[in-house]
Amino acid sequence: MGSVRFLTKEDLYHCVQKYPVSDPAFRVWTLMFGEHKSKQIGEGIEFKEFRPYEPGEDTMGIDVEASTRLGEPMVREDLSEEKVRYAIVFDYSASLYHYGLREASLIAIGSCAISATASKDAVRIIVLGGATPYISSAIYTVDDVIASLFEIWDLPKPESGRPTTLEECSNESSRLLKLSNTRILFVSDFQFKDVRAVYDRKKEKFEIVGREILQQAVGGTHASGGQSVELAFLGISPVWDDFLGLRGLVRFEDSEDGSRGFVRFTKRKAKKFVAEQYERETVWQESTRSFGVPMSWVHAGEPESIIRELEQGFM
Repeated sequence: MGSVRFLTKEDLYHCVQKYPVSDPAFRVWTLMFGEHKSKQIGEGIEFKEFRPYEPGEDTMGIDVEASTRLGEPMVREDLSEEKVRYAIVFDYSASLYHYGLREASLIAIGSCAISATASKDAVRIIVLGGATPYISSAIYTVDDVIASLFEIWDLPKPESGRPTTLEECSNESSRLLKLSNTRILFVSDFQFKDVRAVYDRKKEKFEIVGREILQQAVGGTHASGGQSVELAFLGISPVWDDFLGLRGLVRFEDSEDGSRGFVRFTKRKAKKFVAEQYERETVWQESTRSFGVPMSWVHAGEPESIIRELEQGFM
């Protein structure tokens, strides 16, 4: 199998140091969230937040567009002078302990965090899925990134057999983060119980089941109350082409719900299985982008390929 494996934390340290996203021509946060309109016309990025109008206030402060959109008088609060906050939210589930997914996640998180520090603004890493959430201190330097990665490395393995839901992740993120003026990268394998890509036999294609939950999760973080939030999803997957060689009876165990079983693979079935996994990834991307949230996938190959996918994924 071509999936990356690490023996020690030191291997991770050398890997992130060797393959950082540090080329000045590439800024993962810029690619992730696109070229802001104000940047194109030579101005600084302007973030806005709105709050309900209170009787007695100067009506000149009412924002017509926001009031029309939200259905009540809203007053604009200008946040242009605030620093942008960066947050990486990591859905740390038991399923990541297979096929090098945990290691690939940490490479991606480390590289994105190092890239974010280039702007001199603080970034925080929040890890969901354990008994208690992990929240890093403010990260400003490469050394801070490495220290945080080591702390995440030492976190206990999440409990197996406990299904993960996107709704839980969304609610927990909203509770832990101050959302205004924040750019959030959500990293996960997207193996959720409540939102998943399922093949519809009648339509002969994959569709997202739980789309309303996805919309609510994105809306609750991305645009609730007019908050100035930019959100992106980064999916972590195995190297699917490694599965093309599977033959015979293959045992599986779902680390999310604890189910077990056997699947018989032939050359034809292995090829179909791999094609379906790529289709699932595409359906996830199309669905999140329909809600205004960019999404990309990286696969747990060697570090060079992970960084290459990071660089290309959000362009």
